Formats: sequence, structure tokens, C-alpha cells
Amino acid sequence: MGCDIHMHTERFANGRWEHVADGPYDDRNYDLYWVLGENPRRPGPNPPIGAYRGVPEDASLETKRDAGVWGSDGHSHTWLSLAELQRWIERYPSQREVDESSFWSRDIEKLLAIDARPEHVRIVFWFDN
Repeated sequence: MGCDIHMHTERFANGRWEHVADGPYDDRNYDLYWVLGENPRRPGPNPPIGAYRGVPEDASLETKRDAGVWGSDGHSHTWLSLAELQRWIERYPSQREVDESSFWSRDIEKLLAIDARPEHVRIVFWFDN
């Protein structure tokens, strides 16, 4: 049995966080999981971006609802802004070769297309077993 990621994209608009889409990333990649949330299954050569923060209190209703559906089967809830992701990959560009995922290219491009202000776009995600 493997560990999957459940991700939601949100955009800050009109004074609140709005659900944009499920995803963009939904593949299984433990090297990427390490970077996003310190996956203990496979520590990576680069430090993780941050510690688990939980589902944000100001998360969109759709995101909160989905997190609630998973209940105790969902774990390690957290979120990262697009600005945080960009700063991290600029510092550790070799990660693109480590996890060989589409996240650092195709999926980041999708996030960039949502809003020109990276601090106004975030991913909220958690894992399951």
C-alpha cells in the first residue's frame, strides 16, 4: 500500500482564499513528498520546504470539506504558497533531477497562470496511506 497526495489550489481574491482546482499534482513521488512535507519514507538530499502547518483556518470551503472527508485517513496536512515554492526551487535547482516529476515544470507553470502575484496562490495538501 502506498502513500498518495491530495492537493488543492487556492487563490487569494476578494479578501479571501478561493478554491481554483483540485491538484495540480496527483502522481505518487516520494522524493517530491519529502520536499513538500518531510516524508519520512524517503529523506532527500535537499531540506524540505517547511514543516506541517495543518489546513489553513482561512482555507476555502471546498478544501476544508475534502480534508474533512478523509478524516483520520488523511495526515500531514499543510500548505505552501507559490512564492515559497519558487524561492525553494531557485535555491535547490538540482531537485528537478532528483524527483524527476512534472511538478517543477508543468505544474508550477499552471500555478503561475492563476495569478501574477505568487503570494496570492497556494497549494493545500495532505497525504493518505
